[in-house]
Amino acid sequence: MRLASARGHLIRNRVRMGGISCVPYARDETGITLAGNAWEWWDHASGTYARGGVPEPGSVLAFRANGRMRLGHVAVVTRVVNNREIDIDHANWAGGGIARGVPVVDVSESNDWTAVRVSLGSTDSFGSIYPTYGFIYDRPDTGTMLTAITAPAAQPALNPPARDLRSPSEHTVATTDTLNTREYDEVAEAPSHPQPALKPPTRHLRSPPEHTAVTADTLNAREYDEVAEAPSYSPADQGGGPAKDRADRATP
Repeated sequence: MRLASARGHLIRNRVRMGGISCVPYARDETGITLAGNAWEWWDHASGTYARGGVPEPGSVLAFRANGRMRLGHVAVVTRVVNNREIDIDHANWAGGGIARGVPVVDVSESNDWTAVRVSLGSTDSFGSIYPTYGFIYDRPDTGTMLTAITAPAAQPALNPPARDLRSPSEHTVATTDTLNTREYDEVAEAPSHPQPALKPPTRHLRSPPEHTAVTADTLNAREYDEVAEAPSYSPADQGGGPAKDRADRATP
């Protein structure tokens, strides 16, 4: 594959254009005039534009909505390198603006471009596994999906993905490397905010199957006087609440 040489010119041109999103950019670049959010383009193309699982220059790669990207995403194919790799131009991905010449690799088991990884840009690495619908072509829909007629190409050797954003039914198994790899800071249309740094929890209130292990620190942590949504007070506690109750107990 051409992956090594491709990474040498990753994102050969990034243009900052405040507020531009992937949909109007793809529409302007390809002439494919579909309405709706990116995740709706695939269905909206039915009956109007041809669709399929084979990349072509000028086609639009349609990303499914997922937990990291609730509006989906669309990108313009600018170059087909081989059966497993393309270059795309797109808007409003990591860092916003327009990125050109971004390598994308197909990691689907069937080589049908239903799961891809996008170059992280500043490194030799590729990001999470994103589920995709396929490609939309700027020609009339004939009622037949375009599919590859060759056997699936071998998958390239890439760094372990930070996440597999496909639904459980869309992939086979999560590997140890996938579970333990570093969480890359990827941002698409709808970024997920990282969890804030918090003090250790006093209790695990999930059932045992829902968590893996309770550490000694958790077991030995001081039992804070926590109050949930609907605390119950006795009549003598009216107006005082938990703080007053603690003060009363401390009084000889």
